[in-house]
Amino acid sequence: MSVTVHFNTRLSIAELASIIRNQLPPKERQELVNLLQADDKPVTKEQLKTDLKEAIEEVNQFKKGKKQLRSAWEVLNEL
Repeated sequence: MSVTVHFNTRLSIAELASIIRNQLPPKERQELVNLLQADDKPVTKEQLKTDLKEAIEEVNQFKKGKKQLRSAWEVLNEL
């Protein structure tokens, strides 16, 4: 996802929300909501274990030739 926002003005939360609604497609708005909510939640031990298991499974699938992994640049650009 790539979004460019340029402005130098003070906005209320409602004004910012209106701009986001008008300029971002629904999928990208939902991604933004998920990112904002994720920042508020600490990672639980169970979530960490689940994420690690998924990562290990992806690496194993890659080693077997069943999955193509993203490059480091793709991952960094997503951040």
